[in-house]
Amino acid sequence: MPPRVPRRQSLVRSGSGIVPQLFCRLTASAMSRYMLYLVLLLVGYLVGTTNRPPWSIRSHLGLASYAVSTSAMDLTGMASGEGSGAAPANKPMLSRSSKLGALQARRMTGSRSAKADKETFHTATAQPNATLLGYPWTPANRTIRFQVCNGFANQRLSIMYGILLARRLNRSAVLPVLIDNGLQRSDAAVLVNADNQVPFSSMYDVRHFITTMRRTGVRILVPEPELQQLLISPSTSAFEQQQQQNHNQDLKVTTDPNQNTHLQYEAAPPDSVYDSKYGNHVGLAQYGWDAATPLAAQYDAVPHLSVDCPLFKMPGWGLSEAEVELIWAVLGALRPNAEASALVDQIVASITAASPAGAAEGGQQQQAGAGAGAGSASAGGTDSSSGSGGSSGGSGGGFSFLHLRIENDWVEHCKRWESLQDGVVRDNCYNHTDDIGTRLRLFGLPAAAPASASSASGGTFSNSSSHASSSVASDSDFFPSPVPSPVVPPQPLYVASYWPDTDPTRREKALSQLAAAGYRVVTSADVGLRAEGKAGKAGSGNSSDNAGGSSGSNAGGGDPVARAGGREFAALVEYFVGLRAERFIGNSVSTFAALGLLERRRAGLWAAYYNGGNIPLSSLLPALHRLPWVFTYSSWGDGSYDYMLKAAVRSALATRSLVPYCVFSGDLSSPIASWLAEQGVTLLHHSPAWRDKLVALAKSKAKTNVHHSHLFKSPDALVSTFQRVDLPVVPGLMQYTYVLYTDADVYFRQPVRMGDFGLPLPRSLSMSYEFLESFPYNAGVFLAHLPAMRSAYPAFMRMLLGNDEGLYFTNYGPADQGALNKFYEADLRAQLLPQRFNAKPYRAVDPGAAILHFHGPKPHDLLRYLDSGACDFFTLCESVFLSGGCAYGREWSGWVPEEATAVRLRDVCDWLDTPGAVEVFKKKWGLTGATNSGSNSAQETNATTPTMTQQQQQVQQQQQGVAGGAGGGGSGASSSSSGQGVPVPVAGGGGGG
Repeated sequence: MPPRVPRRQSLVRSGSGIVPQLFCRLTASAMSRYMLYLVLLLVGYLVGTTNRPPWSIRSHLGLASYAVSTSAMDLTGMASGEGSGAAPANKPMLSRSSKLGALQARRMTGSRSAKADKETFHTATAQPNATLLGYPWTPANRTIRFQVCNGFANQRLSIMYGILLARRLNRSAVLPVLIDNGLQRSDAAVLVNADNQVPFSSMYDVRHFITTMRRTGVRILVPEPELQQLLISPSTSAFEQQQQQNHNQDLKVTTDPNQNTHLQYEAAPPDSVYDSKYGNHVGLAQYGWDAATPLAAQYDAVPHLSVDCPLFKMPGWGLSEAEVELIWAVLGALRPNAEASALVDQIVASITAASPAGAAEGGQQQQAGAGAGAGSASAGGTDSSSGSGGSSGGSGGGFSFLHLRIENDWVEHCKRWESLQDGVVRDNCYNHTDDIGTRLRLFGLPAAAPASASSASGGTFSNSSSHASSSVASDSDFFPSPVPSPVVPPQPLYVASYWPDTDPTRREKALSQLAAAGYRVVTSADVGLRAEGKAGKAGSGNSSDNAGGSSGSNAGGGDPVARAGGREFAALVEYFVGLRAERFIGNSVSTFAALGLLERRRAGLWAAYYNGGNIPLSSLLPALHRLPWVFTYSSWGDGSYDYMLKAAVRSALATRSLVPYCVFSGDLSSPIASWLAEQGVTLLHHSPAWRDKLVALAKSKAKTNVHHSHLFKSPDALVSTFQRVDLPVVPGLMQYTYVLYTDADVYFRQPVRMGDFGLPLPRSLSMSYEFLESFPYNAGVFLAHLPAMRSAYPAFMRMLLGNDEGLYFTNYGPADQGALNKFYEADLRAQLLPQRFNAKPYRAVDPGAAILHFHGPKPHDLLRYLDSGACDFFTLCESVFLSGGCAYGREWSGWVPEEATAVRLRDVCDWLDTPGAVEVFKKKWGLTGATNSGSNSAQETNATTPTMTQQQQQVQQQQQGVAGGAGGGGSGASSSSSGQGVPVPVAGGGGGG
């Protein structure tokens, strides 16, 4: 709504608006005033007629179904009933509501009733100036025409960028022409030409797209050739029909719901208005990453603007929340037309027909939900999940989908891409392709038992400097079988690739590996999908942005589903087949797979990538990808740490950059579990298989080791903190390559995204320093590469339970922190997690800190220190107040303002700001040294870092390099005992503490 501008009383008169009011002051008589007014109206009418036609032709066609709102777009594009099988209409992660109980698989939903569709359409159009995202309607007399480029996935992104550009420039967008075959034979973009162009409606549902865009305030104008196909053969051109209409009619859809029974298209200006006589065509390459700003400055006066392909021509960082929602709305609006939708239904039916039906299919669903593969359930123990977040698989399609990049052009593309000399690490374009069968099992994709058990675990991975050689534990203790024995034959695995451009040897190797790993492979040849069309029979070339996915004209088998369309139509069909799958996995460097992954995760569906490393597309559009954030907690304690957990969760959700998961132990009906579920946290209830062995081993030397960590006093606390070593085998996390783990005693100060960690990403684990800037490191915050840790899990467990010192690891520390430091020492030393992700309150304020970790004394410990002078963490309590603790403490208290601890801590810090208060404080407790706690704010910086006292150094040496004491500070009840009268003879009070 526009801001209200106060009127000047002298200009206000009864009448009909500001123009006649103004002329009341400029003319002497009413007659001359109104004559002049009429003349101006006539001039305005003539000028408008000359300079622009009213692009508002109304072509009355049947109302298109509008099945979903912009904030919960139907990502598979078939919820409105295009074809017999409707795809799931899932809520995005932004608005999901986690519920306690067993995780329910997302089910298919049919199209809405005609009445519901009509009501939704009325909602979208009845208030054209109050759109869903708060934008005004784009004007019809200011337009932008843009091109698309390259293959299917890049064209999909081009449309998204084009609409975003139109929105920023406040212009209506002309529906683009698409490309039938976008094979790139070099790095040069493939643009539309006379030989490869096809209308938008040949691939997408035009009515759904236009209706969805109306809800966002973006007007979509239809070009003449497209409009001719949508209309019933008009006798005159759309432009000529418009010229004959009443120019004073409303350009928008009528606001009368009773008249809103048909979709009304608006015609685009003719091509002639975009030439040099009427406007300008602009090449965007000259503007680099940001085309919107110079276009707005240089071409604002041009009514009709034409540009080439806008792909990646606007920065994806710094997008407003409304722009992010607009992007998702565009992607959700790009659903296949009726013909493509019917093909998707037929292909999905053909794939699932290869698997047992009825009750047997239910057995497959149960097997998939249990995280079959890599011994996930049997290795980690028993698991259940509550909440949402995609941990259960996909839409219940009864099959998995693999987008495999092995084409000839992809091999060459990877060579070019990885050889670029621009300082960016590119090392994951073809990774794990030659061992694809073994790799997929690390992600738990449902399969039968492989030919050899060793292939399930991917071999033994170890980069520890030393390992215990004890035979206490063996692989069979944690992986009783490579995968749970299948009750029924395995689910089909649909393998998509552009087979005509694939070397036969490479193809056979890949398919043989998949079969040997227990997968029941289905390809496009088995369902008869083939690409023909204008350029569909081009057998080779480059396609660096997507694999398309047809098997060529020789496809056959069963009842063929043929399509006389091009390569990109076949890619469209396979893309939406992938969105219908229960699980989706591809190559993250491929735009096809990366975009599918982002769209599925947005909808809460299972999606993974097999090639490791990063997702390059998420670096360009960081707001579209949320990093999984995992923490552990339990209901076993007295709740004294709940207030810290609440601050962590609230601050994390506020960043809008994280997807929260909690590996939970204890009662799922407890108050804290209910609170977590209400916040949208996915609870992963995990009961580790090694619990009894671990507790027995710890008890063997508990009296000796209790001085290393308070955790050895409580079996529940010990098991709770050890939960984090099981992250790689928790089924609910199988889809993720990298996750961020933190203890519960943190809060987030800034958004945290994958790109923030730099490249290359860690091979297994990356941690930050404890107190001293030396190894071993603190496990309270780490970035974990789950597939690598999953592969190493049997060897890690052998080392862990083969320890003969009661879970104390000399030179590395006690419990899980010591074990992690020992086993992954080489990787940890090779790549240190930046300290800004594990900032400490006893250090100087870091304005760039993203995560503040209350390592050592917690807020309640600090208050106890002020009351009694007692601190179980040596001089760390005073260091907090004499360093940056108050600056951080004020920020932290804002996340839990209802907590008494937060109120008291803020009051104490406010008191320390008063003149002389710090000196009183120092005098009371006999402290020396300068302080910056009172004057510092979290936005200020101080380069100094407190040094370790001589006493602390002696303790550090006595503990032979132990830097933390015990794992799991912040892991539910296990951490609540920290600092409760039990002296902890190291700085930190708990590994991760």
